[in-house]
Amino acid sequence: MAEKGAAAVADDTGTAAGTAGADGAGKKTDDAAAGKTGDAAATGDGGKKPDGAAGSEPGSKAGQATPEPKAPEKYDLKLPDGGRIDAEELTHFEKIARSQNWTNDKAQQAINDHATALESQSQRFLEATKADPDYGGDKLADTQKLARAVLDRVRPAGTPRGDALRQLLDKSGYGNNLEVISFLADLGRMTAEDSATGGTRTTAGSRDPASVLYGGTKT
Repeated sequence: MAEKGAAAVADDTGTAAGTAGADGAGKKTDDAAAGKTGDAAATGDGGKKPDGAAGSEPGSKAGQATPEPKAPEKYDLKLPDGGRIDAEELTHFEKIARSQNWTNDKAQQAINDHATALESQSQRFLEATKADPDYGGDKLADTQKLARAVLDRVRPAGTPRGDALRQLLDKSGYGNNLEVISFLADLGRMTAEDSATGGTRTTAGSRDPASVLYGGTKT
């Protein structure tokens, strides 16, 4: 009976030792897991670097601005075809281009666009004049003839002011503008009527075109 009791005690002791060993091993495992969890919490998101950290390193090319184009030391601008822009206006365009720091190509494009706009304006003026019932249509040729007669009398071709006025009307397209050409035609008609009567009439309808334009009085 004593041997059996001793064996039983031995079995109980072994069981207790085994349990103690298992508890010790389990405690170490829990401690290790707790330490790992603590490390992950410290680094935030499992120890990974925050998003964007790589792009914020010194020397990165991301975010660098592209250099702005600059005006050349000297522009090489060409006059567009059509005569809508002259050399004086080209110089004016160059000053604007330099003040805006435009490249030569951008300045040239602006000049070309302006010339195109003037050409389109002239064509719109001409179409409106042709469509007018009083000065256009079948009357257009007579309207133009009367307008030219006034220019030849008041601002003759070949004179500085005569040539300058014609150039201005041609460049701007206002030589085709209904209000301009109808005014000149009416003056031309007055001049023709005055000539037919020997120049003795002094009514508003027969005054010399120069006096109508500039406020003078013909005697």
